[in-house]
Amino acid sequence: MKGNILVVDDNPQNRRLLERMLIKKGYEVQIASDGFKGVEIANSTKPDLILLDVNMPRMDGFEVCKQLKSSIKTRHIPIIFVSALSEAIDKVKGFNVGGADYITKPFQFEDVFVRVEHQLTLNRLQTQLTQQNQLLQQEIERRQWVDALLARQNQILELIARGTEIDCIFGAIARFVEERSQEGLCSISILQPATKRLYHSVSPSLPEAYNQAIEGLEIGPMAAACGTAAYTKQTVMTDDIAIDSRWIDLKEIALACGLKACCSRPILTEAGEVLGTIAMYYQQSKYPSSRDRDLIATAVYLSKVALERHRAQQNYRAIFEVSHDGMMLYDPHSQKALEVNPQLCGLYGLSSQRMLHVGLRFLGIGTTSEHRKNLKESIKKARQGKTQKFEWVGKHTSGRWFLTEVILKPISLVGQQRLLAIVRDITDRQNTLNALQKAKEDAESANQSKSQFLANMSHELRTPLNAILGFTQVMTRDSSLNSQQQDHLRIINRSGEHLLGLINDVLEMSKIEAGRLSFNPSRFDLHVEIETLVEMLQLKARSKNLELICDRAADLPRYIQTDEGKLRQVLVNLLGNAIKFTRSGSVTLRVLPIPDLDGQLDRSDGRMIQFEIEDTGPGIDCNEMHCLFEAFGQTTLGQKSQEGTGLGLPISQQFVKLMGGEIQVESCVGRGTIFRFAIPITLAKSSDLPKRPSTRQVIGLAANQPNYRILAVDDRSANRKLLVQILSPLGFQVREAANGEEAVQVWEEWEPHLIWMDIRMPVMDGYQASQTIRAHIKGQTTVIIALTASAFEENRSLVLSVGCDDFVRKPFEEKILYEKMAQHLGVKYIYADEAPSDEPSPHASEEVTVSVLQGHLEKMPRSWIDRLHQAATQVDAQLVLELLPQVPPDGEVLAKTLEEWVENFRFDRAIELTQSLLEQN
Repeated sequence: MKGNILVVDDNPQNRRLLERMLIKKGYEVQIASDGFKGVEIANSTKPDLILLDVNMPRMDGFEVCKQLKSSIKTRHIPIIFVSALSEAIDKVKGFNVGGADYITKPFQFEDVFVRVEHQLTLNRLQTQLTQQNQLLQQEIERRQWVDALLARQNQILELIARGTEIDCIFGAIARFVEERSQEGLCSISILQPATKRLYHSVSPSLPEAYNQAIEGLEIGPMAAACGTAAYTKQTVMTDDIAIDSRWIDLKEIALACGLKACCSRPILTEAGEVLGTIAMYYQQSKYPSSRDRDLIATAVYLSKVALERHRAQQNYRAIFEVSHDGMMLYDPHSQKALEVNPQLCGLYGLSSQRMLHVGLRFLGIGTTSEHRKNLKESIKKARQGKTQKFEWVGKHTSGRWFLTEVILKPISLVGQQRLLAIVRDITDRQNTLNALQKAKEDAESANQSKSQFLANMSHELRTPLNAILGFTQVMTRDSSLNSQQQDHLRIINRSGEHLLGLINDVLEMSKIEAGRLSFNPSRFDLHVEIETLVEMLQLKARSKNLELICDRAADLPRYIQTDEGKLRQVLVNLLGNAIKFTRSGSVTLRVLPIPDLDGQLDRSDGRMIQFEIEDTGPGIDCNEMHCLFEAFGQTTLGQKSQEGTGLGLPISQQFVKLMGGEIQVESCVGRGTIFRFAIPITLAKSSDLPKRPSTRQVIGLAANQPNYRILAVDDRSANRKLLVQILSPLGFQVREAANGEEAVQVWEEWEPHLIWMDIRMPVMDGYQASQTIRAHIKGQTTVIIALTASAFEENRSLVLSVGCDDFVRKPFEEKILYEKMAQHLGVKYIYADEAPSDEPSPHASEEVTVSVLQGHLEKMPRSWIDRLHQAATQVDAQLVLELLPQVPPDGEVLAKTLEEWVENFRFDRAIELTQSLLEQN
């Protein structure tokens, strides 16, 4: 409904007309046939608007309006006169008696509607304005009340800050609450944690008999309002003490003292510890008003601040008295000492009276004028609010000197700015630090000696191995050697590489212990790396009739960045151990990306990849797990095998930790073992991968190139001759120098294009020689590549910093030398598979067909064909040649052809031959 309208008219026709018209417009309508009924209905129903006729018997409209406007209940109802009286004097009289409008009969319907709606709108707006004014007045009163509350609160906080006695503060809080409440009686009680009892502190208006009754009240769930609030840590409100079961023990005394209601709230610290309670008692049954609840909350806050400040002062006093450090409380304004503790007096050998008299000047006893000047500056800064901390020399009255640590800390105590001087005797601590510093220096010296020993060992062991392995590579190219001599060379080479592996293990372990291990990330193809490892170890597994399984996840990233060399060594160690100790069954390598907690793979550049090596070997006893990752530690099975050094797993663990993971082991005796680790990697692109060195055999220099001059610098004659033997047959011009000084002389006279520079040499080492050459303008064009037997990766940075262009570690492979010279000089080579054959093999000239070779190959055992295929896939000439003696005499053409392919590096043809036969089967 749009509104409730009362129509008062003695004419029935007019009443019905107005009623129908208003109802049709959506109004609720009431009807009165005369003035008396109109007044009665208006008082009982309070309509929103009255349409009032003027000429009516017994009581006219003007009189009705007077009565309605004189009543508080109806004076706000707008009245519109509807009359046939059209004279101005009638209208004026209508407005004078309180009419809101005047409509003359006969009237227009639309005119009535507009005026009715206008008056209803004005009335609604007036009602809203009245309500808003009331709310505004309430808010003004509320703010005035809050302002007064805050002003009194600040006054009490000032009392707390000035260090006023706690009982006086509680009295001020209680009086403040009672003044603002006007009905409530305030009480503050303190909880003794040891006894769990409340003790009355202050209650200005409570009867003394009641105070005595609640003294020492034990807290609990039925301990009236205060005891229950302290027990539950919640506000407790009792509107009628007479019927509240929690008041069973105190009901009689409370009612006798005229107390009928109570609201109690616990005083809690931030950590929830109960300090006491605030209570508001009433002498009539009621709940506290919202203002009283605000008062109680304010009282709780103020009491909490006061109690915590009081506790802090007590703690300060206890610390001051029992501290092991010397302390002095100092007034920076009067420049007088206020308090000293016994420890400070004992430290300097002065009485407390003497120490108070001296003040902070005690710090200057026995010091120079310059020291005293610095002391005054520190005190000045402390007075400005900046804490000062410094070491200082003190002197006892006996003449003994000692070292102290002094702290000058500005503090606010009972509202006053003070300086707290803390003096700690650190003589013993300094002596300990000095001893630790000396021990550290000794350890660093020993570590340096160890590093030097490792460098020497690396040089002394790798240098002869460089000659052994290098000359072995040179001699294998000699076609005049018979098969037995070739076998001997292969034995020498394998033995040398095995010895190099042992040396590398020992040196890696030593680098780990010396803290010299470094993380060297590179980008590489993980898929190829895994395939290469599996292919490399496949023959070893097959020789023991083991199945080597590679389980690679379909979503495994291909191009990644981490330390490729260390990852490869870890996998070779773990897979090699698994194959070595497994007699039957299988060895499985699983590689998969690790999803995040939501089961989704992280799509950012960072990933985690898990590697798992599982075997069906004998397993590891749980009692031997502890020695797996200990240097030179081996299990019983490892000791029985009489293989290895016991360094593979410790080195692997350290490598994995360096890469960001840790190797975990699961094993069951008789069933097998699982080694598992996960490392973080960064995704890479195929375009980021470095170019791999060529595996093709270099047999000479391509035409139309400069006559490259190469200088070989090494103090070991064997190493120089090795470089000459490798490089000279290809067409390089090579000269030698036995030390850095000779190298500089030859360089000045001959101007070589490239220098292979050994680092450790007598007279002048490679560092000095490189720096000397680089100091000349023409030396900027000479390529210098360092040759070093160092085991430490950081030496690379050192040699590059002195002017070397690159770094190669001994012992080296000849293909690395060729690759470096191609990289830095742009040298182009002739390879064995490109060279024309002046004297073709008789078997080659016989045009041996593939079908002939396949015929001979089919006669060989399947295992032999598999091994030949694997060896060709791995480009392993040694393994292919080892298989040839097993070919029967009637298959000589097969053996000779395979030997020729190996010599010409045509492993691709061997792969095609074996692949076609394997696919047929």
